[in-house]
Amino acid sequence: MLPFLLFLLSFHMVWAAPYCTLTSSSDLSAPSPATGTSAGGNATGTGGGSDGSIVAATWWASWHSADSPLSSINWAKYSSVIYSFAQVSLLVTTNDVNTIGLQTSDEQLIPQFVGLAHQNNVNAILSVGGWTGSQYFSTAVSTDANRTAFAQAVMKLVSQYGLDGIEFDWEYPNRQGIGCNILSPNDSSNFLSFLQTLRSQNGASNLTLSAAVSVTPFVGSDGAPMSDVSGFAKVLDYIEVMNYDIWGSWSTSVGPNAPLNDTCVPSGVSPQGSAVSAVNSWTKAGFPANQIILGVASYGHSFHVDSASALGSSGSLVAYPPFDKSQQPHGDSWDSNGTGPPDQCGNPPAVGGTFDFWGLIQGGFLNSDGTPKSGIDYMFDNCSQTPFVYNSSSQVMVSYDDATSFTAKGKFIADVGLAGFAMWEAGGDSNNILLNAISEAWLAPGYLYKPASRSLPPPTYLLPTDAYLSSTELINDMSFCKHCISGVRLEGTPEGTFETINGIKTYVAKPTVDYPKDKALLFLPDVFGFELENNRLLVDDFAKNGFQVYFPDLFDGDAVPADAFNNGDFDLNGWFRKNGPEKLGPRIDAVIKGLKEQGVTRFGATGYCFGVRYVFNLALENKIDVAVASHPTLIEFSDLEKYFEVSKAPLLINSCEFDPQFTAEKQAKADEVLGNGKFAPGYQRLYFAGCTHGFMSDPTIKAAKEAGFKASIEWLVKYL
Repeated sequence: MLPFLLFLLSFHMVWAAPYCTLTSSSDLSAPSPATGTSAGGNATGTGGGSDGSIVAATWWASWHSADSPLSSINWAKYSSVIYSFAQVSLLVTTNDVNTIGLQTSDEQLIPQFVGLAHQNNVNAILSVGGWTGSQYFSTAVSTDANRTAFAQAVMKLVSQYGLDGIEFDWEYPNRQGIGCNILSPNDSSNFLSFLQTLRSQNGASNLTLSAAVSVTPFVGSDGAPMSDVSGFAKVLDYIEVMNYDIWGSWSTSVGPNAPLNDTCVPSGVSPQGSAVSAVNSWTKAGFPANQIILGVASYGHSFHVDSASALGSSGSLVAYPPFDKSQQPHGDSWDSNGTGPPDQCGNPPAVGGTFDFWGLIQGGFLNSDGTPKSGIDYMFDNCSQTPFVYNSSSQVMVSYDDATSFTAKGKFIADVGLAGFAMWEAGGDSNNILLNAISEAWLAPGYLYKPASRSLPPPTYLLPTDAYLSSTELINDMSFCKHCISGVRLEGTPEGTFETINGIKTYVAKPTVDYPKDKALLFLPDVFGFELENNRLLVDDFAKNGFQVYFPDLFDGDAVPADAFNNGDFDLNGWFRKNGPEKLGPRIDAVIKGLKEQGVTRFGATGYCFGVRYVFNLALENKIDVAVASHPTLIEFSDLEKYFEVSKAPLLINSCEFDPQFTAEKQAKADEVLGNGKFAPGYQRLYFAGCTHGFMSDPTIKAAKEAGFKASIEWLVKYL
């Protein structure tokens, strides 16, 4: 019998990014935003992607710990931090699969890393591999015995240090990386088998698994990118697309390090890959967009370019100039200086020419705020959406990312429906200039949506058969659902305050950091009003994501009591007669008027159940700028047609499968009238299979609630 393999996981100074030309896709158009029949998957470790949370991740390079200690990470703005790297070393002379070797420094750093991550409610992920750490991946996954040994070694490390996840950075299956990696035509299929083996290990079901990948899908046995990678999506929660090192010292001309797009390159320039082409390639091969994390770079590549080539006749920088490969500029103080021993493949050391963002500031290319210094030539390439700087004295040109390009990438992530971003590396930024730019492009300033639980059930699990009232239990022809009438309470204590705005008692929740004072979100509830603690907790959640939220007392103290239906004798018909639009409408208008007097100029409204009727009313009167409707009630076919005709407010509808209020026919009508780009301001309807009316206010259906809430946050950030 073949001996088992001992996999020693040790940490080395290795790069995540590839240093080779990447294959481009033949179809580079941007994919359509993911609308799907469910909003995300889960983070329970069973594959299938997000639990509804937005992924804001970074790699932390342990070899830079002296200059970039763990304490310097802006933990509050990340949902995951990835410790880089564990390197797979292969010894075939032992069958002891339980021995894990770590350097002394890592035995000290990893517990600190995990401890700090968990103190900040951040996932602690360990990355295995990297540019210099992928030599033995192929052998490690080549046989059943090897795969089992590797999986057991990984799980022991997870258990020993309390890790939340593992990222595999294999550069690359069936494609050479550093130069001496072991390769096999079966690498990709063996990798999938290994991931399946790892998932089956005790304790792995709740583990977040991801893979750092190139801009094209894994290479198959025929040497071409695989056309079907859907199997990987079932066992991986995410892939991180390493959309950087696309152009560099190995290229034929200067080009963008991390292009957003490459479908518009000049004639004669061959596209090498981009975020657009990468997402297109992976999604066409069966990997869902909402499981793709876009890798972004806090560093750039430098080139020696003579002034005649760098500057056009107008004196401005030109795109894709030739450069002198024999004169590679030295980068910042983290860059290799070209001295030292050869690498494991015998390659001699070389100057890398990389500049971290802070290095461009220290090197005199940029001011401390990230803008170009006086005397430095600057160009922003509208195709790749990336900048270039040039020092004519030293003849050094650098392709890099700045706040503008990170903003563009953040908007792309939101528009296409990706899972989030991961930045290489945490220590490369300066004063969070890049981090803030990409975060604020698709999230309210200073806040990151984090779900209450890391482990949520998938949104497709079935509900009890009595989830809603039967047709014989109609209340005023509206068949209110049991989940709206008798839902369980959310956990926590409301943190907002009560204020009187233009004579209307209002529950107010505001962010604890800076936020736009000219924008306000109106929260319009179900029939229980703000006397129900659940509603105030939801308001607090919106505030924690960067919105100032106003929850008016629509019912003037006459909301339906939380226990009204316990005895079955509450007169709901009478309550509706007293609380119609002639009473509620003016109260909402009064709050809007009061807020306008305080300087608010833009309004969003989010409504639940009964409250959706009043969100529609506001939108039909064009009193709000964006609308969110969750499990709508009192909405008729004519309302949908009128919305199309007169409203200017982008509309998100969170709908569910079993809904006697917003029926399948009404859902289809909404899509017919507003969908497929017909409603120009913007329309999206999310559909949660297995859910019933009331899911957004019923925390027992956690996954749908979290995914719907996440979608609401993203919609409001995008349009408010």
